[in-house]
Amino acid sequence: MTRQDTTSSSNKPMRPASTEPWFGHPKGVFLVSSTEMWERFSYFGLSTLLVLFLVAPVADGGFAWTNSEAVKLYGLYSGLAFSVPAIGGWIASRYWGERKSIVIGGLLIVLGHILIGMPGFIPWFIEFQTGVAADQLLAQTGLSMGAFSITPETAAALLQAASAAENSNPLDTFALLEIAYLSKGWGLMSGLGFVMAGTAFLKGPISSIVGKLYGSEDTRREAGFTLFMMGIWMGALLAEFVVGVIGEHLGWHAGLAIAGLGMAIGLTNYLIHQEAFLGDVGKACDMGQAVAEGRSGLYFSIEERRKLYGLGFMAVFTVIFSAAYNQYGGVWNLLIFNSVDRSVGGFIVPAAWFIAVTTVGFILLAPLATRFYAWCASKGYELDIVQKQALGLLAIAIGYLILLVPSWQHVEGPDSMLNAGWIIAAYLFFAIGDVFIWPPQIAAVSKYAPERYQAFIIGLWYVTYGLGGIIAGYAGPYAYSEGLVIFSGAILAVCLSGVVGLLLLKSQINKYLEG
Repeated sequence: MTRQDTTSSSNKPMRPASTEPWFGHPKGVFLVSSTEMWERFSYFGLSTLLVLFLVAPVADGGFAWTNSEAVKLYGLYSGLAFSVPAIGGWIASRYWGERKSIVIGGLLIVLGHILIGMPGFIPWFIEFQTGVAADQLLAQTGLSMGAFSITPETAAALLQAASAAENSNPLDTFALLEIAYLSKGWGLMSGLGFVMAGTAFLKGPISSIVGKLYGSEDTRREAGFTLFMMGIWMGALLAEFVVGVIGEHLGWHAGLAIAGLGMAIGLTNYLIHQEAFLGDVGKACDMGQAVAEGRSGLYFSIEERRKLYGLGFMAVFTVIFSAAYNQYGGVWNLLIFNSVDRSVGGFIVPAAWFIAVTTVGFILLAPLATRFYAWCASKGYELDIVQKQALGLLAIAIGYLILLVPSWQHVEGPDSMLNAGWIIAAYLFFAIGDVFIWPPQIAAVSKYAPERYQAFIIGLWYVTYGLGGIIAGYAGPYAYSEGLVIFSGAILAVCLSGVVGLLLLKSQINKYLEG
């Protein structure tokens, strides 16, 4: 049943969302799912290429960073991209409402991708206008890219390259090389900053709208969030196949920039259909009524606090899951690119397509999970949210158990090419873990969070995934200092400890959630 709220913080009648169902669900679910699909196209496009691009030689369009530096930046980016939605969710709940926040977020993401294209566009433009092959000359300096300023050592290297250039004034060429060099770091980092800011304003609010399209006791709620997650993974799949191929074969910057095209398409579609599909849902800020009643700060009843305590316990274990899962775009992505046999009949499979294993696995398994839960319930054993989370951690632990095999083989023979089957099998268990973790958890947060703070609390929930991503970034370099076997074994042990911890705390968490 679509929620039929009739008042907002302004006490005016509210137009409900369209009640005409599509495939048994409100039409608005499909609109916001498609919008989020393109936002994820952006995020996974960046995630797929970022570390590969950062470690690539400057002559190949990369930044020539070390593996440890690249993994750390990837972890910070992915972590912050999931942490900042708490800020955006607060602003949406307190001031803007979800609908305005989504539009602003989408525009910032598109702008961010334009800026990310600068490191490739500006050197090309310099060569087009002046004939100075800026990228080629930068590669001759031996410098890594990504700096924000020119040091004396950098200036000396740029001047030497400018002096060696034929048929050009060394000082003019030096100035052009300075511009090209600085555009690399400023373009990428400012672009990532805008994308993260856009994600902050879009991700929490768009999830919040899904919850508002169902009544609090609507049995379709979790299935609705599964549909929403399907949209997310469809965007991821497109990114991994399209952006990955463009980046690896047509140029890193082209791949990184094209990831923003999908967000522009999704935002346009959202703007066209939002009034018809969503009515006034998400227009008013959730905290408006609380402010009108004189409660301008965060205010929770005793019952609401108990539910938030329960969600807080769960959040600790979600951080563990995220830290383990997010290595797929860093440490394992680099291993696949450099040390896994990717040839199939003479065709070299792009490394990004391996990441698609988790995506395809989620898309295929998510509908089956709903049936699995229903089957368990029919047998008198209904899985609660804590048990689903424990199964998710167990699945990713099995994935790391499998990864111990290629980890050991790589240590024994660093120059040998590894069998891709181990990676594919492990990634399938990553996908199973994702199915058990995300749709049930987002559905639970939307159910147990106070309605007036829903966008904020959902945004805050994403911080758990963000913290895991940041931890993954700082833990990743240990794969190179301590070795892959110790690295994989440590993550396996932590995940299994999380399973045990969840089962021990199951009764207490459910007591908090259900009162």
